[in-house]
Amino acid sequence: MKQKRTERTGNERDGDASGPASGITLIVISAGEDEASENIGGWLRAIVDWEEGPEVGGVPSWRCADVRLWWRWGRQLGEDCLDDRWEEETGEKVEQTIHLTRHTSKNCVPMVTIHAFGNPQLLWDEDPPEGGTAGLAVPPASGMAQWYRALVRLAREAEMQEWETHLEATHRGPWQEGPAMAIELGSNEEHWRSDEGGALIALLVAEELGLEHRNPFGERGALR
Repeated sequence: MKQKRTERTGNERDGDASGPASGITLIVISAGEDEASENIGGWLRAIVDWEEGPEVGGVPSWRCADVRLWWRWGRQLGEDCLDDRWEEETGEKVEQTIHLTRHTSKNCVPMVTIHAFGNPQLLWDEDPPEGGTAGLAVPPASGMAQWYRALVRLAREAEMQEWETHLEATHRGPWQEGPAMAIELGSNEEHWRSDEGGALIALLVAEELGLEHRNPFGERGALR
């Protein structure tokens, strides 16, 4: 179990005697239309002790150290600039945004994927089919490769041999100027509702963000 990090908010400024400013990590849950997102979010709330935060944009939020959990409604493909919207309402600077969402694949293999956002393959005048801005890519969140290595390790420790893990190419929306990434649970409705899959991603998020948490897996990979 890791120690909680000291909380720092966007009210801190570069050059202060206390050291360089550091913003929050914003975790976005897409409730209502995304079973995988709600599943992961439920597990994340179960294994980390959160404090209730303010309503932001008319929807609830929770906080733990310098991480914020934003429980939004509907899929977020077209919800651009969520980091700016959070900062405008709360005054907290967002360092990176993490979307926990579903993955869809025709091969129907259980998997967890990580990817950055953007449509660099499209021409400027093309219409992005899955949100975002044509011809542009969102800066990837910090340490995506490290997150992927941790994902592979945690899946192995949980003995989830039937689950695939992938670091995908940059694709889709939403758009924002600040760093972001998606962690996805797939590939069909059965997998979106999987307790194993939801718990695995929740554990990954808690560990990589340094949040004090409970491990949902037993000694041989069985959920507690």
